[in-house]
Amino acid sequence: APSLSRFLVELTLDPPSSTGDLAGPPHLDDDSLTISTIHGAKGGEWKVVHVISLVDGNLPSDLATGDAAQVEEERRLLYVAMTRAKDELRCYAPLRMHHHRRSGGVRADGHSYAPLSRFLDAEVLATMDRLGAPADAMADDGPAVHHPAPLASVDAMVLALLD
Repeated sequence: APSLSRFLVELTLDPPSSTGDLAGPPHLDDDSLTISTIHGAKGGEWKVVHVISLVDGNLPSDLATGDAAQVEEERRLLYVAMTRAKDELRCYAPLRMHHHRRSGGVRADGHSYAPLSRFLDAEVLATMDRLGAPADAMADDGPAVHHPAPLASVDAMVLALLD
């Protein structure tokens, strides 16, 4: 395609029915990657699960924070996401979020610090091996030095989330 936008238009208007014939026969040791929403993952289970963007505004969604019942539904969705992991659960929270905003027809890009999801309170965080600087430890001169806590089991993390 001559440009990315043209490629996306053509892919949207005429998506390929399948590329399985190009992949050849599967091998028993092939790795695979499943990308899913939390809703789409219900009932599934994987050896390793990565839950991304655990910041307020995403989980819970900023559209749900005005109603306590909706916030609790968001907590249940996080429970679903975390319990899809059989062996390893990795949770990610960016320190900064990128924004695309329009004001008066003018696009304004920017960044802001991302508040850690309210569901990841001190008790839940104590069950996690944290790498990098936590969002609540930012100082004016950059990230604070942080030493990770011992790695805990997925079960302990989920139980702490529900308490």
